Amino acid sequence: DMFLLLGTSGNLSPLWSLQWEVLFSLLLIVYVTLLQKVPAGVGFTVFIALAFVGAYIGNVIIIYMPMFGLGVCLALSWGRIRRGMARLHRPEMRVRNAVVGFGLLGLIVMLQYASVLMTRLGVGPALSSGLELSISLIALTLLLVVASFHEPTRWFLERRSVQWLGLVSFSLYLTHEPIILLFTYLSQANLLWVLVGLATTLPVAFAFYRFVERPAHLISRRFR
Repeated sequence: DMFLLLGTSGNLSPLWSLQWEVLFSLLLIVYVTLLQKVPAGVGFTVFIALAFVGAYIGNVIIIYMPMFGLGVCLALSWGRIRRGMARLHRPEMRVRNAVVGFGLLGLIVMLQYASVLMTRLGVGPALSSGLELSISLIALTLLLVVASFHEPTRWFLERRSVQWLGLVSFSLYLTHEPIILLFTYLSQANLLWVLVGLATTLPVAFAFYRFVERPAHLISRRFR
């Protein structure tokens, strides 16, 4: 698994995405250099279209690499997005800000159920995969903007308990599977012990964050 660019062994499934993350890290300067010269709207459109094509033809590189491009587009246009959303925070615009924000949250939820609609409409599997991925990427991009600038949503996400879950979320993602599988295997899938294993994942995730993830962040910052 150390080389990563050719993929991972699959022994620990949460590591599956590292292949694409390492590739993106190597290509980051290329993404940033090219996208600085492209209007944000064009960049978003191109990457969502590429992801659609990737899902339609089943090409994993074209599925995953455009997702990083969307992130770079967001980062490069974040200042403009902030200034645009700031207009909605003026006192006379507070009601409109709330309506727009909750409307976008409702739209995001509806977009996530687009696959159900496509199934009922009899859309073919290849086209359905492309549309589902494109719609999900649009919804998730909107969610990032709403979470950052819609005051009621920010208020909820800034609660201490939610912030703590966010802090340990990546460590939880990395460690939960072996713990749950261990309890399931040793108890022969006894429901009570599986639930105990599930409850164990949070303290283990915090310990992993405290002694592995956070020190790794500090070391990486020293190397800039």
